[in-house]
Amino acid sequence: MFKFLFNRAIYISVLANLILSSQTNATPVLAGVADTKFRQCIEKLMAKHQWQTAAQVESIKCHNQEITSAEGIQQFENIKSLSLYKNTIKTIDIKNLKNLETLNLAGNRLNRLILSQLPKLQKVYIFKNQLTKLNFNNLPQLTQLKANDNQLDSVNLASTPLLTKLYLFNNQLEYLEIKNLPELRYLDVRQNPMPDEFYDFLDDQSDLTARHDGNMEDWD
Repeated sequence: MFKFLFNRAIYISVLANLILSSQTNATPVLAGVADTKFRQCIEKLMAKHQWQTAAQVESIKCHNQEITSAEGIQQFENIKSLSLYKNTIKTIDIKNLKNLETLNLAGNRLNRLILSQLPKLQKVYIFKNQLTKLNFNNLPQLTQLKANDNQLDSVNLASTPLLTKLYLFNNQLEYLEIKNLPELRYLDVRQNPMPDEFYDFLDDQSDLTARHDGNMEDWD
């Protein structure tokens, strides 16, 4: 009887240790999401859609939540839509989000943003930030970019062959290379310090609707 109880005690102890070990080593779904308000928003979305794992999360929409950091977004590799409109985010790393189709970071405090190697990204909204430069690389499906109301003095849109609509008004651009954008049909570059020669070039593009200020200094 004593031997039976002793063996049973050992079995229970081993089982308890295994359970404790699995719990200790388990990675929480929201591990790495440091910002409390961002984590709470994601938790509500997961509960609403009954998502149990990060891999199941299809979209994240957290508007006007006073979120200061998007750290931890990297684990949601399958999301198609990320919308963090009107928060206070300064930087964000989305290079792991290869399935992303729509990105909305408008109304934040972004001063740096790298968009590269995102094969499915179609629409980007980053207006009303503090960006001074944009360098896009290998975004083969991008069709629309709204980057107005920043402080942009340089924009590189390499490898965005399907870009159709481009909004860049109220920036600091003196020049914009659009010859490598064969599908561009709408361009708004009002309130930029661009030379007359560039405006003339835009007006000569028969398949492009271009909005600009023209020679406004000559109208006074």
